[in-house]
Amino acid sequence: MGKRVFHSATVTLKLPSDMSSNDEIAALRAAGIPVDTQCIAESGFLFVRASRDGRSNFFRWFANGIAGSRSLGAAKPALRLRSADEPGPSGDWTP
Repeated sequence: MGKRVFHSATVTLKLPSDMSSNDEIAALRAAGIPVDTQCIAESGFLFVRASRDGRSNFFRWFANGIAGSRSLGAAKPALRLRSADEPGPSGDWTP
């Protein structure tokens, strides 16, 4: 088995999963995470996961990306929740 590599996030933030998009973006920006209006990191790497109970989301931002991992250019784009007024099924996750 290969050597395990651990990365320390520059910023880690736990937010309620029922927050509005605007409040979530404001909280991320207040914490120093550069995100655009769709909550996508403008620099570095932003990892998001839900808590086990689904009541919170954990945001881990790595300012310099993640060294030693796959090229970020080859990685899939972040997923986002489609708004109700966009074409397609409501609530679909899209790249």
